[in-house]
Amino acid sequence: MSLDYQQIRQGACYSNGEFGKKWLVWQVADILAETDSVRFRILVGKNRRKYQTLLLTEFSIKMRYEVTLVESTWQRVDKP
Repeated sequence: MSLDYQQIRQGACYSNGEFGKKWLVWQVADILAETDSVRFRILVGKNRRKYQTLLLTEFSIKMRYEVTLVESTWQRVDKP
């Protein structure tokens, strides 16, 4: 299941839902409406602390859900 690209928010963090070395958490830095793309910072995973850009649709396919850092643990954000 992929994330709905229309729900992606600037400043929010998203996870791919994988385990171990495949696990990723990305934080949205900017949503670039003119190119339908998103610039994000990698918080967990390969290339940590680097910025990358993907089309919104590609980002939504790679990320599964929103997460938030609670103390030292990433937790899924449950939407009402």
